[in-house]
Amino acid sequence: MNKLKRIISLAFIIAFALSQFEYIKAESVEADMTDAKNAQTVVASEEVVKEEVKAETVAGCQTHEEALEELEEALKNKIESVNTKNDDYVLRLNKLKDIDVKSNQNPANYVAHYELLFTIVNKDKKFSDIDMDSLAGTITDLYREGKIDKLKFKLDEKEGNDLKTEIGNLNETQTKDAIKDMIYEGLKASMSLKEDTKLESMNNHEGGIRLSKKACDDKEAFIWLRMPFRNAIVNEIKDKIEAQDITVNKNDNVNWKDGVKIKDSVADKQGYQGHLDHATVTDESARDTKTAGEKSGKIKLKFTDDTELTLENQKLIVKEDKKAEENNNTKPNNKEKDNTKEKEEMPERKNNENNRNHRNDRYDRYNKDKKNESNEKNTKQSKNDKVAKKETKPETKIEEKQDYGILAPAQALRLVQHKDLPEGEKGEAIRELIARGVLSGVSDTEFKGKLAINRAMLAQVLMTISKDKSVGLIDYEDIKGDEWYADAMTWALTHGIYKGYPDKTLKATQKITRQEFASVIYNFIKEHKINMPKVKDFNYKDQDKIASWALDQVKYMDELGLVNGESQDNYNAQGTYTREDLALTIYKIIRFIES
Repeated sequence: MNKLKRIISLAFIIAFALSQFEYIKAESVEADMTDAKNAQTVVASEEVVKEEVKAETVAGCQTHEEALEELEEALKNKIESVNTKNDDYVLRLNKLKDIDVKSNQNPANYVAHYELLFTIVNKDKKFSDIDMDSLAGTITDLYREGKIDKLKFKLDEKEGNDLKTEIGNLNETQTKDAIKDMIYEGLKASMSLKEDTKLESMNNHEGGIRLSKKACDDKEAFIWLRMPFRNAIVNEIKDKIEAQDITVNKNDNVNWKDGVKIKDSVADKQGYQGHLDHATVTDESARDTKTAGEKSGKIKLKFTDDTELTLENQKLIVKEDKKAEENNNTKPNNKEKDNTKEKEEMPERKNNENNRNHRNDRYDRYNKDKKNESNEKNTKQSKNDKVAKKETKPETKIEEKQDYGILAPAQALRLVQHKDLPEGEKGEAIRELIARGVLSGVSDTEFKGKLAINRAMLAQVLMTISKDKSVGLIDYEDIKGDEWYADAMTWALTHGIYKGYPDKTLKATQKITRQEFASVIYNFIKEHKINMPKVKDFNYKDQDKIASWALDQVKYMDELGLVNGESQDNYNAQGTYTREDLALTIYKIIRFIES
C-alpha cells in the first residue's frame, strides 16, 4: 500500500514538472517571436535610414558631366591667378582643348586640356628653389571649394594623392603648404629630378598635373595640365641680336622693329628671325619724329613667351621731310641751269670779238666737228646699246622676278667651309645656297647632305626664300606656338603649301617621303606662279606604287626635273628626301628665276 502511494506521488510530481516545462517552453517561444518581431523592426528601420541617407547623397551628388563642367569653369576663372612672372621664370596657363565630358579616355591616350607653360629665365636656379605659391594657392582653392579631391603626376598611376585623406584636417595655410610639397615631390618623381637639378637642364622636359574629383557614378571628372619646361626666348637670342640705326623722314611713323637685327656673325639666322618677327618692339626713350636730328635711346623687345629684353644705344635719325629735300634739290638744279646758260652765252660773247665770216667759219667748223663727234658718239652708243641691251636684259627679268615672290640673295653672305660637300651638281647647289644664307650646315664644317629631312625643315627653307612671310591663325593639336618650326608650319598652311592630317595634326618632325616632297614643291611653285619647261619624260618601273593622290604632282615635278626619281628606273615614292636632294631642288628653282 505504501508502495502504491509512493508511485502515485511520483507520478503526480512528474506530471506537475512536465506541465511547468510546457509553460516555460511556451513563454520562451513567445519571447523568441517577440524578439524576431523586434529584430525585423530594427532591420526595417536601418534600411529606411540607409535609403534616406542614399536619397540625401544622390540629391547632393554630381554626375561626371556636372563635376567636370564645374571644375573647368572654376579653373578658367583662376587662370590669371596662376600666371606668374618674375626674374626666375614665367608660368602661364593656356587652354589647349575643349573637354569631352562624355569620353572616358584610356590613360595611354590622354590629351592635355590645359598647358601650364614653364618658361625658364634664370637657368642657374634650382627646381627646388622655384616659388610655386600661385599654383599651390589655386589648387588649394579648388580643393577647399569641393572641385577636386585628388592629384596625380603620372598618367599611368592608378592612385594619386587623396587630398581628403592626406590633408583633410589641416587649416588653409597648412593645406597650401602640403599641396606645394605634393607638387614638388610629384614633379620630381615623375620627371626624375634631383634636389640640385638646375632649370637649364630641364629645357624641353615635360611634366603634368592631373586634377580630379570622383563623381557619384564612380567616374573621375578630371583635367590634365600638360607642363612643358622651355628655355626663355630671351636666353637664346640675347647674344645673337644688336641695335641698329633707323632713318626716317620728319613726321614719319617709326617701325621700331627696324631698330634691331641679328648679328652678322650668327651663322643660322632663320630661327632667330622668326622670334624677332613675332616680337613686340617699343621705344623706351619717348622719341618722336617732330624734329630732325639724331636721337639715341633704348628699345624693348617683348617675345611671345612674355620674356623681355632691352637694347641700349639705338639711334633714330630723323631727316627733313621729302618736300623740303625736293626744295633743296631744286636750288642746285637752278644754279646748274644758270651756269649752263652762262656757258652757252660765252661762245656768243667771244664770237662778237671776231668778224662775221670768221664767226661763221668757226661755227661751221664747230658744227662739223660736233656733227662728226656726234656721229662717232652715236656709232659707239649704238654698239654700246646693243651690249647694254644684253646686259640690261637680265635686269629686266630681275624686275619681273619679283612677281614670283622669291627672295634669294645673289651675292654670297657666308664663307663656305664645309668639308663634306659632294662633287657635281649637288655640291654646287649646296655651296651656293649656304653662301647665300638659304641653307646651313649642321656645324661650321659639316653639312651632312645624306640626312633625311622632315616636314618642318622643308617648310622653313620654303618660307626663307619667300618674300611673303605672312601667317594666319592655325589651330592644330601638335603646334603649340613655341616650337622652332611653329612659324614656318603655320606659314605653309596659310599659303596652301601644306595640308594638315585628318586628326588635326601636322606631324612637323615626321620625315618626308619623295612623293610628299613632290606634292609640297608642286604647291609651292603654283603658289608663286612659277612655270618651268618640261625637260624629260616620266617613266619608272615602280610608278604603280605612287599614291593616287600624289601621282599627278610627282609626274609633273619629275618632268620639270625638280624632283626626280631615286634612280633612272625606280622612283621609290616612299623613300626619304635628303638634305642634298633638297638643296638641288631649291637651287634649280632659284636658277630658273634668275636666268
